[in-house]
Amino acid sequence: MNPLSVRDIASIGFPMGMTDGRLLMLKMYLDDTGTHGGSPVVGVGGLIGTEAQWTDFDTRWKALLAEPVPGAPPIRMWHSWHCRFGEGEFSAYGEADRDFATQRFRTALTESGVISAANMIDNQAWDELVVAKFGQSMATAEATALFRLIDRVMPWATHQSEGPDVTIYYDLGRKRKEIEQLAGLLTDGATRYPYVTSFTFMAVARATPLQGADMIATESFWHAKDFLKYGEDAPVRPHFKDYLGSGLID
Repeated sequence: MNPLSVRDIASIGFPMGMTDGRLLMLKMYLDDTGTHGGSPVVGVGGLIGTEAQWTDFDTRWKALLAEPVPGAPPIRMWHSWHCRFGEGEFSAYGEADRDFATQRFRTALTESGVISAANMIDNQAWDELVVAKFGQSMATAEATALFRLIDRVMPWATHQSEGPDVTIYYDLGRKRKEIEQLAGLLTDGATRYPYVTSFTFMAVARATPLQGADMIATESFWHAKDFLKYGEDAPVRPHFKDYLGSGLID
């Protein structure tokens, strides 16, 4: 199954959002990370950009899916974890080729001009300080990370030429009651976020921007784990450095 084009995705998420062929909004694609049991960190990461930036991103990304490294066969989708550890579609790749593939996809992402964004939560601290006090009445760490990330992005969006309207896409695999409730609150017009025009769940394999979001979410997760262990002395993966200082990453 081939990924949808960015224009096709936009028509699914916000079918009335076009004037003279131009999408009058920013689009944000987000992915979860660390939501497996026992994870020290839970978070959300992704990308936000204009129609032109996403079209450029889509073209670059699909070219790399067709040939991740010179001479390699096509892959169905990017998966950061699989590439780093040689699993899934990257199981036949050596370490050098996996590192080179990561560098190529990262460069496609950064050169497209889309902005990276992430928010990570210390899962142990969350359980001890929040869940222990409020129990199940409190939103999950994932929903909180998602809300906090959107909360930080919205003021930035109001100053962009194609803002302030933002349409949001989230990993279909994380379609849970608490996330659907948050989506409803963000789009019902009664909150302080009237510019969130839609919140759509979509399969990562069908949307190249969500695969880019996987890269941001996963790299942020790995760095957050190291930060919990080493503090300010935490090593920074070369593939993560490009996002620091140029994005909206906490």
